[in-house]
Amino acid sequence: MRISKVYSWFYGYYPWMVVFATTLVLFGSLSKSNNNQDEVPLKASKFQKPLRLPNKGYGYPPVLAYWISGSKGDSNKMVRLLKAIYHPRNQYLLQLDSGSSDYERENLGFLIESETVLQTFGNVNVEGKSYAVNKMGSSALAATLHAAALLLKINSDWDWFIPLSASSYPLMNQDGSPWVILSRSFMEFCIYGWDNIPRKLLMYFTNVAYPLETYFHTVICNSFEFQNTTLSNDLRYDIIPKSPKPKILNTSKYGEIVAGESVFAQPIQEDDPLLNMIDEDVLHRMPDNFVPGSWSSCQGINQGEDLCYR
Repeated sequence: MRISKVYSWFYGYYPWMVVFATTLVLFGSLSKSNNNQDEVPLKASKFQKPLRLPNKGYGYPPVLAYWISGSKGDSNKMVRLLKAIYHPRNQYLLQLDSGSSDYERENLGFLIESETVLQTFGNVNVEGKSYAVNKMGSSALAATLHAAALLLKINSDWDWFIPLSASSYPLMNQDGSPWVILSRSFMEFCIYGWDNIPRKLLMYFTNVAYPLETYFHTVICNSFEFQNTTLSNDLRYDIIPKSPKPKILNTSKYGEIVAGESVFAQPIQEDDPLLNMIDEDVLHRMPDNFVPGSWSSCQGINQGEDLCYR
């Protein structure tokens, strides 16, 4: 992992002015929505909070906040991924970028609203606002920070932030040990900015190719509060190709995928037989259904059953 030592680059009057201006742009909409609930960005006012907060503490698993992002033609893949990782304890935010049409975004919202289970627990939201995302540029990093900020605004009672693409797929069910990705306290550190390091680095990484691959790593390793909290494992199975084109996973890699310690595999094409093999052998998920877990036997939150949230 490459760690950038960039402290000295930022000292001086000009960088501080740029950082201040950038902060206003990035977080203006968030602060504005706090002052006036009627002026939240497109469809944000329709975000629903979970109907009941899960119990936390000893004997309870952590609460995960998932951001599932996609582009044109990814709606069905996103819904399938959601059903494969769903649990009433967690929070979910789905978002299509500007490569998709208004119809696709509206249809994604309809697909979510049509699922009785999701409406019962109220922990899945669809972001109606879209914008262009270029994985090589800073827009991918900005989209990730924006998604984390929305999840904190909807409900901050979660522990870990997990960004996923529509081409990802889980290799374990949600009753396992989900000890992954970025903690809520670290995401708050990056978004609320009580320390200047995240904002300074954000300005620097605006001019770096593929900033999403190095920004969070650099922030965490240059922060006294978080620098000793990392593990060198992203818990994802993927093949790094020699060319820029990603290596698509298929059934020929099934044995390697399930034999490892990865929690997610990517990228997998829509309706690839590999997905069906994982559903049947690993997740025990029936077609078009949610992954079964201990919560599956509960009758809903109106029964007051803690089992729903375990």
